[in-house]
Amino acid sequence: MLLLTGFEPFGGDGRNPAGEIAAGLDGTVAGGCRVRGLVVPVAAEAAMDAVAGEMKKMKGGSVAGVLAVGVSRRAVVSVEVVAVNRADYRMPDNHGVVKTAQRLVPRAPDAWQTAVDVGGLVQALRGAGVPAEASLSAGSYVCNDFYFRLLHRHGPGVKGGVPVAFLHIPRLPEMVAAAGSSDASMALETSRRAVEVALHFLAAGGRVEA
Repeated sequence: MLLLTGFEPFGGDGRNPAGEIAAGLDGTVAGGCRVRGLVVPVAAEAAMDAVAGEMKKMKGGSVAGVLAVGVSRRAVVSVEVVAVNRADYRMPDNHGVVKTAQRLVPRAPDAWQTAVDVGGLVQALRGAGVPAEASLSAGSYVCNDFYFRLLHRHGPGVKGGVPVAFLHIPRLPEMVAAAGSSDASMALETSRRAVEVALHFLAAGGRVEA
C-alpha cells in the first residue's frame, strides 16, 4: 500500500490541485501497490493525526511508502530534499494557528533528509515529460512542518520507517487567473502525471526502474 496525501484549499483559494489529485488517485494501483489517497487539513498536527489514523488502518508494515503533495508558486514540480525543524508562518493555517520562529519537535535534529533518490525521481519525472527539479527548501509554512513530522515519525531513520517523499506542484491556471496573477501554473493533468510517476518510483523502492 502507498499512502498519498494532498492538502485541502487554503489562503483564499477555492481549489488545491494537491488534494484533488490525492482524492482522484485513491484506490488506484501503482507498481503493484494500492494507493490510499487522503485529503489532509492545512494544519500540520491535524494532518499528522489523519496520517496516523490511516497508518493504523493499514497496519503500518503494509505501507510501502508515503508521498505528500503540496502546492507552490513555482513553475515546475519540486522534489523536496529536506525538511527543517522550524516553522515561521506568514499567515495562519486553516485552524487559525500561527507559528513564529518555532522549533517543531524538541530534541529532534535540525533537519531531516529524505532517503528517496531525489535525483532519480527528478530524472523519472523529466523522462515522463514533466518539468521537475530538486529543491532544498520546502518553505517555512505547513508543507515543511508536515514534511518534517512525516520524516521524523515515519521515515527510514525510525524503526519500521518507510520511504517518504514530498512534491510541490504548481498552481492551476484557473487559480492564477482567478487571482489576477502572473504566477506560473501547470495543468492538473500534468501534475497528476507527476504524482503517478512518483508513486511508481516509491513502489519500486525509490530507484529508477531498469
